[in-house]
Amino acid sequence: MTLFPTAFSMRAACALTILVTGPAMSETQLMSATDVHAGQQAGGIVIVDIRRPDEWAATGVAQGAHTLDMRAPDFVQRLMAVMEQSGDAELAVICRSGARSAALAAQLDAAGIGPIIDVDGGTLAWIEAELPVDQVNP
Repeated sequence: MTLFPTAFSMRAACALTILVTGPAMSETQLMSATDVHAGQQAGGIVIVDIRRPDEWAATGVAQGAHTLDMRAPDFVQRLMAVMEQSGDAELAVICRSGARSAALAAQLDAAGIGPIIDVDGGTLAWIEAELPVDQVNP
């Protein structure tokens, strides 16, 4: 017989774990479009645009970015291939405004895939910073 209800015991155990070992470290880093571009130019960052093809066509994509529609059935396989090809370069994900890329970065982090950079403000911030874009025809 336990002294406390199960839910309370689980919360207490989690709290105790955090007190003893510290909070889990996230492998996701939020980075400005300007900083991501600088890292890309230096060869340390590879960018993956996870939006839809119609979005790529409407705005263009960050220059040199890989275009991988996150809704595609082979998205994970293609993403892993990009990561393998990029060697030691870090992976940055970008969407329109940062919401989808933040969610994807969190999912990848939870799956133990990382480190992942989330481009703060997405393609809108990239364009606002007047960084170079490539035009894409889906």
